[in-house]
Amino acid sequence: MEADNHNSDNSEGQRPERITRRQAAPQELSIDDTNRDSMDTSLSNSYPCTSHGNETKKRGKAVVAIDWLELAGCVMWSEIDSRETFIRLFQCQSEARQINQSIIYNVADYACLLRPTGLGSGRQARQTYVLDTPFGLLAFSDRDDSDRKLPNFYFKVPGEKCLNRSATECREFAHRVVRELGGMLVDEWVRRIDIAIDLPDLNIRSQLVKAFRHQHFTTSAKYAHEYQIDRKRTGFKVGAKNSVALIAYDKREEVMTKGPEYLLGMVQKRWGGSLPQHATRVELQIAGAWLSQFGDRKADDILGGLSPIVDKLLGEERPWFRLTKTKPDRENNHQTRAETLPAWKRITRRFIKDAGLPGEKLERRKPPLKRININDPRGLKTIQCVLGRSAGRRGHQINDFEDIIDELRDLNSMNPDLEHRWQEKWRLAAIDAGTYIKPADIPF
Repeated sequence: MEADNHNSDNSEGQRPERITRRQAAPQELSIDDTNRDSMDTSLSNSYPCTSHGNETKKRGKAVVAIDWLELAGCVMWSEIDSRETFIRLFQCQSEARQINQSIIYNVADYACLLRPTGLGSGRQARQTYVLDTPFGLLAFSDRDDSDRKLPNFYFKVPGEKCLNRSATECREFAHRVVRELGGMLVDEWVRRIDIAIDLPDLNIRSQLVKAFRHQHFTTSAKYAHEYQIDRKRTGFKVGAKNSVALIAYDKREEVMTKGPEYLLGMVQKRWGGSLPQHATRVELQIAGAWLSQFGDRKADDILGGLSPIVDKLLGEERPWFRLTKTKPDRENNHQTRAETLPAWKRITRRFIKDAGLPGEKLERRKPPLKRININDPRGLKTIQCVLGRSAGRRGHQINDFEDIIDELRDLNSMNPDLEHRWQEKWRLAAIDAGTYIKPADIPF
C-alpha cells in the first residue's frame, strides 16, 4: 500500500535521515533467544507459496502479492465502433457537470461512476473521461494521437482494490472496458508497482527495527528513517517513492486504524483466516523511472517477472538494501564485510521465491545515443565553428565567403579518404526526407 495512504509517514515532523559514512567500531546486535526462536518458527512452519505474475496461491503463512499498480497505455479507437460510445459518454459527462457530481455509467457488466471532469493537467497527459470502477480508477481519452509521452489510457489499482481482487483480475477488467468502448490497447507499460510480503506472527520490533535503529544496514539509497503510524514508530523506510522505496512496518498496527472491511480482507487474504498477535509487512514501491533502466517496462513483461525485480533489489548479489548483524564500516567503504542479519536473509529469500517463477537477471541496458535534430541555422553555426578553427590553426585569414570555400576545399583535399562521404551523407538524408530519386540504369 502506498506510503502516503498510511496515516502518517512523518507525523511528528521528523525529517528523513540522510545516510552518511561515519566510522564506528562494529557492534554485535544482541538478539534474545526468545525472539530468534519466534522468527525461526514464523518462517520455517510456513512452506513456500508460488505466485505466477501477480496471482498469489497461498500455501502457508507468508503471502506475496502486488499491493499497488499503475498502468498507462496507447489505445487505437475504431471510428465505427467507438463513435456512438463517445457520443453517449459526452452526453453523460455533460449531465454530471450540470449536477456537479458523478453519475452511474454501466460498462462491462458493472456499474461505474463517471466523473464530471477529466484527469490530468500541466505536463500530464489529459484524459477526458474518468471512471471509478469496482476494480480501480480508469481514465481515457478519445484522441488517437497517443504515444508514451502523451498516453490516452491510464489505470490505477490502489491497495484496497488489490486486497479484495488480484491485480490480474483488475487489469483484465480494464482491458474488457477498452474493448467494449471500441478500442484496442496497442501499448501498455507500468508507471508504478508495489510488491509486498506479509508475514503474520512475526514481530518486527523484536529484531528488524532494533537492527535499523543501531544503523545495522547497508543501502545505496540516500535516505533512511523510522516509519510511523499514528505517531508510533513501527518500522523503517528506505529510499524515495519517485525511484524505489522499501517500507517494513507493523501491518497489524496499521490495519487497526482502518475500517472493518479492510481488516476482514487482511485476515482472509493475507493472514490465513485468523487475527495474528503480530504481523509484519515488507513492501517495495517501484516507480517506472527505475524500471526504465532495464527495458521498456511493458506491462506483460513486468507482471510476468516479479521475482527478478525483487532479486535485483534484495538478493544476495549486491543488494540495494539489507540488514546486517553489525554496524557496517562506512567510513572506510567496507560495508560488504558486515554479514547479513539471518532473519533478514530468510525474509528476502522467501520474498524472492514467492514472487513468482525465476527469470533472467535484470541487466541495465545501455542508454541510446541521442540524435539531435539539427536545423539549418544550427548546422550553419557548426560549419562556421569548424572552418573558423581550422583556418585559425593554420594561419589562414577569412574575410568573405570565398575564403570559406577555399578553406573547405583545402580541408577536403587534405582528407581524400573522406571525399566519398559527401555523396553518401547526401543520399541518406535525401532518403529520409523522401526527395531521393534513384538514377535509372540505361542499357546501351
